Order: sequence, then C-alpha cells, then structure tokens
Amino acid sequence: MKVYPYLTPPEYPPVASLTEALGHDIQVNCVEGLGNIVKGILAKDVAGSITASSIHAAARRNLDRAVTAGDVELRVYDEPEERPVMISAGFWLSASTLV
Repeated sequence: MKVYPYLTPPEYPPVASLTEALGHDIQVNCVEGLGNIVKGILAKDVAGSITASSIHAAARRNLDRAVTAGDVELRVYDEPEERPVMISAGFWLSASTLV
C-alpha cells in the first residue's frame, strides 16, 4: 500500500487515530494513492502493530519520493526581498507538499 499525506479541512471526516492537526484549520490524513484518485485509510485498514506516527512517517517518505521522481512539479521563484515562492500544481499530491 502506497500511503501519502492528504491535507483536508476540519469538516473532512477524520480518522481519530490517524489525523494530525497541521494548523490554520487544516488537518493531515493518510490516504492510499491509486493513480489519479485516493482512498482514505481507516483505522480498521491498519494492522494493530503499526502506530499512527509510523504511518505518517511512511506517508512523508512516499511524498518525498514522488517529488524527487518529478511526479509532483515544484517551481521556485525568487521574489522581492529574496523571499522564495514555491508553487506546486497539477496533481492531487501538490497541496501535500506543504507538509
């Protein structure tokens, strides 16, 4: 199973044991990537010996691999006052790069 972080608003049905607060009314859930769609991961989908922190760590590693492989396009622009701006778009994982 390829697990990825997925940013959601607080109204999104949380999985209590797998949901992390990111701040600014954004939460991080874990999803299984199925190409161009995702499937939410429920507590019952996770083996009892796996912790929520290990699932989130695996999700972040998979996100890093996707970005490194070029599956998620990142563009960095130098803006005034030397403050870089990063833009990511075109794929469901794009918003997750904020994690």
